Amino acid sequence: MTKTLSGPNVPQTATEIEGHETNRVNPPIDTQNPCRSNFDVSGIFGFVLLVAFADFLFWGYKPGATLGLFAIAVFMAAAVRHGSLDGLAKPALLMGFSTLPVLEHVQALSVSILLIGGVCSLAWLSVGQKDAPEWIAAAVLKLIAFIPLAGLNASIASVQRLRAMWNTNAHSAASGSTIFWRNWSLPLGGTLVLGSLLLNANPVLERFVLQLFQFDLDLVKTIQRILLWSGVGLVVWPLLNAPKPSAPRSIALPITGHQFGLNGGSVLRALIVFNGFLTIQTTLDFSILLGNASLPEGMSYATYAHRGAYPLMVTAILAGGFAIAAHPFLKEHAALRPLLILWVGQNVILTSTAAMRLNLYIAEYGLTYLRTYALIWMALIAIGLTTVLWHVFRERAATVLVLRLMALGIGALYFCAFVNFAGIIATDALKRAGNAEGAVSVDWEYLCDLGQTAANAIAKGLAANPLIVAPTDLQSCLGQGGGPSNWRELDFRSARMQGDLWDE
Repeated sequence: MTKTLSGPNVPQTATEIEGHETNRVNPPIDTQNPCRSNFDVSGIFGFVLLVAFADFLFWGYKPGATLGLFAIAVFMAAAVRHGSLDGLAKPALLMGFSTLPVLEHVQALSVSILLIGGVCSLAWLSVGQKDAPEWIAAAVLKLIAFIPLAGLNASIASVQRLRAMWNTNAHSAASGSTIFWRNWSLPLGGTLVLGSLLLNANPVLERFVLQLFQFDLDLVKTIQRILLWSGVGLVVWPLLNAPKPSAPRSIALPITGHQFGLNGGSVLRALIVFNGFLTIQTTLDFSILLGNASLPEGMSYATYAHRGAYPLMVTAILAGGFAIAAHPFLKEHAALRPLLILWVGQNVILTSTAAMRLNLYIAEYGLTYLRTYALIWMALIAIGLTTVLWHVFRERAATVLVLRLMALGIGALYFCAFVNFAGIIATDALKRAGNAEGAVSVDWEYLCDLGQTAANAIAKGLAANPLIVAPTDLQSCLGQGGGPSNWRELDFRSARMQGDLWDE
């Protein structure tokens, strides 16, 4: 017996059945899987505004603090689409902190902080009040996997929907077109004939119409601009439609010695051997650096410092990793804990001797970016090893130790984004040249390559040391006529260098 279905959601006519089948293939907006859906009206409006804002900020200009402004605009649009203020404060705070470095100065470090912080804040926004670390981590991973192809998949889905709509309405569109041309062919044709006669009789009107429709089309720039819009759209779309994560798994960092192929006996023997080697290395370093012991023939202190500074830093990093790997075995033998403490302590001393070597080299040749960064990382390694030592004393979990070391590294990078290293390097170079008893050459080519952010330091260094002779083409280094031509290309550090925000 055949049973007829009825109800408000059951299609009855042929047109309704066809529309129902179309909706089955192309469903409406789905917040759980935005790739399958079109924008709603508010989403389209926000999306178009963001693309237009990106065109206003970036077309024809180098990125400046405008990167931060655009990131804030994307977050605000995502918050509007989120539709609720619940759980908004913490992601907004993270977005604000992530934006500050790029507002200060646009560089690889600040842009990286903006990208990572922006993705994390948008993912955090998608989880709402479920702000436990495992939910946030799951949302970040899902958004990272969602970003690369989401915009392209949505574009393809939109084209497929348009084709389906065209096929569905093809018959009605053809009949409507016939009726349209039947009603409007005479009025339109007559208007064109009458307009041509009036333009021929009225030169003023003809000139106005020609000027109105006269435009110069640069095909290359037009294509480039369309590519900019398309690229911004493909990036912005998934950020505005961050998918909600599924129930996450519990976070557990895989820090157990067995995963490194270790056991209590191997760790004990390794610590005895390693400590012996470090004792020999530390004794030799102190005898040379502090005891004035002689170097091998033909080797200068600068060469000795350069050869040892960076390898010793890598050695200390590996030592810290071994200390973390050995941490789970401390209770298997009574001698493991004191040996590990001795191992970490000797590596702190090793890092100090590496810094002493590097200082010798800097005293001879001056600061550079690489030498400055090496000093910072040596300090971080020493602090990190001290943290490891404290955890060994307090018998804290290795997972907590790794998280604290990660926080130390991230905090140091964030702080470095606000430091004008170019100015520090330029100040050191000119100060060394001014304090030298003999003739010390200044590497002006390197100082000029430091860029606009070193301009004030160079100017102050020359004013403090009038005996230093600067090259005649130093104007570009001091930013006279070579700075950004528009506010869009400025960040706060560059603006300060030019005196746009403060008179220095």
